[in-house]
Amino acid sequence: GLAGWVRVTGPYDARQRAQLLEQCRFVVMPSRHETFGMTIAEANAAAKCTVIWDHAPMNEVASPACLRVPAFEVEAYTQAMRRLLQAGDDELQMRGLHARAHARRYNWDSAAQAQEQFYLAAVEEQ
Repeated sequence: GLAGWVRVTGPYDARQRAQLLEQCRFVVMPSRHETFGMTIAEANAAAKCTVIWDHAPMNEVASPACLRVPAFEVEAYTQAMRRLLQAGDDELQMRGLHARAHARRYNWDSAAQAQEQFYLAAVEEQ
């Protein structure tokens, strides 16, 4: 019963991705294997809630406002999507704002600072 709500998209450039994120109600990320979860981080930065499998690294990247489903339980994933389809705009907006705040930790300054701390710790161990 989701066919009227779901649209599978292909590869897009940055402008087109931003447009898709602006127009959608939420994002689903049913990937079983990721190295980071850039799609989740981008969705969160765009103030969109994401439905994810509750396993690393997706559950480490996703905002606490995102819906986590036990890994690979397809029926539970379907129910999570239905829940967000039925959610009011206010709930989605609130979840999105929390997601955006969470995504702010993924920026160049914090990445550079974490890398510097790693190097300093490695030098201290020598």
